[in-house]
Amino acid sequence: MESTHAKEETIESLNLKIDTLLKEQQTQLALLNKSNGRGIALREENMMLLASPDIQMKMAEMNYHLAVAQKLIASNAFPNITPEQAYVIIKAGVEMNMPEVESLNALYIVNGRISFHSKGLSGRLTQFGYKINFSDESELGVTVTVTHQKDGFKETEIVKRVDKIFNNSNAIKIDAKNKMRFHGIRQIANFHLAHLLGSAGIWDSDDIRVEASAEYNLDDLKELYELKKESVSPDQQIGIERILKSNEIASFKKVNDYLKKL
Repeated sequence: MESTHAKEETIESLNLKIDTLLKEQQTQLALLNKSNGRGIALREENMMLLASPDIQMKMAEMNYHLAVAQKLIASNAFPNITPEQAYVIIKAGVEMNMPEVESLNALYIVNGRISFHSKGLSGRLTQFGYKINFSDESELGVTVTVTHQKDGFKETEIVKRVDKIFNNSNAIKIDAKNKMRFHGIRQIANFHLAHLLGSAGIWDSDDIRVEASAEYNLDDLKELYELKKESVSPDQQIGIERILKSNEIASFKKVNDYLKKL
């Protein structure tokens, strides 16, 4: 009886082992089929790339610009953006025939949109032969005129300090002269020279409604920077001084946090 019982247990044990092995085999077959499926998909993708010179060129261009973006960000010359953001900016610049570094100096990503800042916008216009003139300038307003001698282009924008657009402006309180100048250039560019801007918009610090604009004061940041300057690397100094000089409110928090850690 014991022998028969032992045999039954042995058979049951063997059946369990066989079931386990069969399940493992099914699992491995499923993984193999999945792997084969991936291999087939990858092979088809590679065949598609090889069959399309345009796709090959675009992939090569993307890899090139990503590599450039990573190198530029690694240099700390542009400390407040990621390599991916740098790539997007460079790509937008390429569409406007702008070199990589020029793109990163002239364009910003603001609220998910690529935009020219004031210096970048002025540089873009003068690059194409447009001249910018300011007249009748005082603390009350300015007349901005943009001309192009070759094609006879001439547009004028009269900007007044009492214009409604400045009612809630923080920038007008910090630097009224440059704010009014830039507003005039911006209006002319938006309505008459939009073809020069490609897919980019025009950045204005008053377009950004962030707590940082109230929480972090430019003068306080400058004072903090001077106190910590000796601990800041030369590359970081370039980036921070650019932010402070351009009054880039959106980057104030990052600069403050960085300096506080030193």
